[in-house]
Amino acid sequence: MLEFFRSLLRGALQLCFRVETRGLENYHQACAGGRALIVANHVSYLDGVLLAVFLPTMPLFVVNTGQARQWWARLVLRAVRYVTIDPANPLYVKSIIRAVEGGEPALVFPEGRITVTGALMKVYQGPGMVAEKTGAAVLPVHIDGPQFSWFSCLGGVARRRWFPKVHITILPPRKVRVDAAQSGRRREAAGLQLEDIMRDMVVAARLGRCRQTLFESLLEAKAAHGGGKVVLEDINRKAFTYTGLLRSIFGLSFALRARLEKSSGVGLMLPNTIAMVVSVFAMHLLGKAPALVNFTMGPRSILQGLRAVGVDTLVTARKFIEAGDLQPLIDAVKDDVEVIYLEDIREEIGLPVKLRALAASFSPRRAWRASAAVKDPEEAAAILFTSGSEGAPKGVVLSHNNLLANNAQVGAVIDFTARDVMLNAMPLFHSFGLLGGMVLPLLAGMKLFLYPSPLHYAIIPELAYEIRATILFGTNTFLAGYAKKAHPFDFNTLRLAVAGAEKLSDETRQTWFEKFGVRVMEGYGATETSPVISINTPMHYQPHSVGRLLPGMA
Repeated sequence: MLEFFRSLLRGALQLCFRVETRGLENYHQACAGGRALIVANHVSYLDGVLLAVFLPTMPLFVVNTGQARQWWARLVLRAVRYVTIDPANPLYVKSIIRAVEGGEPALVFPEGRITVTGALMKVYQGPGMVAEKTGAAVLPVHIDGPQFSWFSCLGGVARRRWFPKVHITILPPRKVRVDAAQSGRRREAAGLQLEDIMRDMVVAARLGRCRQTLFESLLEAKAAHGGGKVVLEDINRKAFTYTGLLRSIFGLSFALRARLEKSSGVGLMLPNTIAMVVSVFAMHLLGKAPALVNFTMGPRSILQGLRAVGVDTLVTARKFIEAGDLQPLIDAVKDDVEVIYLEDIREEIGLPVKLRALAASFSPRRAWRASAAVKDPEEAAAILFTSGSEGAPKGVVLSHNNLLANNAQVGAVIDFTARDVMLNAMPLFHSFGLLGGMVLPLLAGMKLFLYPSPLHYAIIPELAYEIRATILFGTNTFLAGYAKKAHPFDFNTLRLAVAGAEKLSDETRQTWFEKFGVRVMEGYGATETSPVISINTPMHYQPHSVGRLLPGMA
């Protein structure tokens, strides 16, 4: 009777949510070895039901006592085997140990509650201790999709709908083993290992399911957050929605197609404006990997870099060249490369191109498939230049997969939501600015405000106050400059300040904490790693360090 009910419910859920389950062989492997502890992320009230019917066998559910008392939970629990625990009781671990030692797979949600951010919440140490004590195989199960349903707790964070597609990914089983030398901190060490397993699971599931390009990821973000979501603004104060951004990207790609068809390499030399973002994605639609030119390096270094990566066309803007007094640089490179100005392209865009771009923005995936776009995530997405500290500047090629993998890693340790407002003045020609200041916010659905220079120490705090910024990236030098000029209330809405590219000084760290009440998160990276390697997080913060390695990195 129970199997009949499971089959009936499975069919209904499959019809509504188009559930895709991957990695069933890992489930059988874990259960064949004896004791198994299934750990899953918790994104909605549907999670338990989904796992009850889509896992090969019905597991033993470990349920919070408080939740088990809810009327709806009592109805569901009548159909399953379960054991209740009270996380406030220090002895609750023994209940789970007895359940695991019973020999059947036990399912627990280590976060203890449904996420309210879309990312992993605090992971309790108890289940990790259970896995270590019993020697059970830990089977990570990642649930994705229900957080966008009306069964989640993400009201105001994500655009919710009735029947989003659901993905259940079962990862290979792992063991929790604590070194004998850590006997005094056994529980903490086991809990940290379980947390690492959960974070590795998030990254592996996302990358295993979504091997795609940046443009495809942008389309996925539009579908998740809605085409009318405002995601981009700059100093020209014109706000762009996802649909408006796509329309501009298609328009520029259509206008440049003929001029760049025979180009062997394209460079972009633009400030932090919407035009830069549009140009990067337009190049992808044209099958080009743009070289992002660091215009502060000087004519000789820039020319060496362009020659090294085979750039024969440079896209820039007259207004930018005049404002930055960069005409000597243009004069130095114009014999080697063709210079194209965006103002000239804008004048050439007529009604037919505008209509094509409008039509493409309403069916962007079809238009993308019809273009000569880059479709392999292992192909180059951007070429960045090192400073030349080891001689001539080197061109570092970053693939779509490089950037998306690093984006997934960062997103697994810090919660970025569509409610956030990011103020980014870090140049996009650096990997810190490119990933943190463009890719991450656009794909997370947050509003991104681009400012062309991080050196305007008096203006940026005012902007942060005006747009109610919640996230700010910077270097120690820039953050110290903002702190000196800012009013104590300028950063009152800021919840996350991230420092990289140079060592964060004690003075800067202390000033930000005492003046603004903001704990600066220091990280470390390199251009070749897209760039983040490690970062301090609200979950694991240690001053005078650059944090723990990102998940999926050794």
